Parts: sequence; structure tokens; C-alpha cells
Amino acid sequence: MLFRSLALGAGMADAASFTTSVFATGGSIGATQPDSVSFGDGSLWVAFQNGADTTGASGSSTVVRYSVSGAVQHEWTIAGNVDGLKVDPTTGLVWALQNNDGNSALTIINPTTNATTAYTYGSSYTNVANRGFDDIVFANGKAYLSETNPASTTDPILLELNNYPTLSSPLQ
Repeated sequence: MLFRSLALGAGMADAASFTTSVFATGGSIGATQPDSVSFGDGSLWVAFQNGADTTGASGSSTVVRYSVSGAVQHEWTIAGNVDGLKVDPTTGLVWALQNNDGNSALTIINPTTNATTAYTYGSSYTNVANRGFDDIVFANGKAYLSETNPASTTDPILLELNNYPTLSSPLQ
């Protein structure tokens, strides 16, 4: 794989600047520490970590579904620290990856029914101390997870999920 780097030096043009405006705040839902943001099913999804421990030892996160105008459509409380949040473009289901620094788990939200289903990664995955999953990508009908905190350069950093979770009534 080829990687390119760009060194910015003297004489380079200044980078373009951006402006921002408030879309939503956590105050109306009592949540803090927004982390992951995802768009799907015509909504903007945000995971608030609320100070939850990154190993799942304590606390819970809040996942909020916002309309494109910024109105709260629904919120869920999920045990642990939600550090990865993505909408599966095939099913429309929302994946909340929990506890990126140990005891990783997964909660899938069905945005049609608002039901949640909790999953573990099973006995084939050895979740050593200070390790977990941080992000997910869906590509070609598969799910790929990034693993945090590799201890050495030969540790796995990208894993393919072999048993792709499905719900009894996935979105069509």
C-alpha cells in the first residue's frame, strides 16, 4: 500500500477557513461529551459518552437521533462508553460500539422499532486489557472493525466480523 505525506512549509498558501453554527446541544437531553457522529436513514446520530468508563466498568452513554433540522427524535441509554457509531447502509440499523479500551460489546439499534439488541464478540475474540473496538466500516456486505491500542506492530488492527449480526426484522 502506498502512503503519501505532505509537508507544509514556508510559502505554502494558508488553508481555507470554515465557519460553524450550533446545530444541537446536549443540554436538552442531559448528555455530555459528544463523540461519534453518523448520518443515515435521513437522520443525524450522535453518541454522548457522559463520562462512562472506556472499559465498561461504570456509566452509560446516550445515543440521540436528530432530525436534519436539529430536533431530538429519540434517545437511547446504552451501558458503557459508546466510542463508535455507524449506520449500516444495507439494513439501516445503527451500530453502537462500546468500551474501546476493554470488555468491548456492541448494541444495535433498530430505528424503525427503537429496539436495541446487545451482542458480545464471542469466545473466539480475546479481548486483552486496554484493547477494544473503536470504529466500523461497512463495505461490500461486510463489517470491518478497528482495534485500539495495539501492543506491538504485529498485533491485529483491523478485523472482519465473520458472523454479521442481523435482527429478526431488518429494515428493507
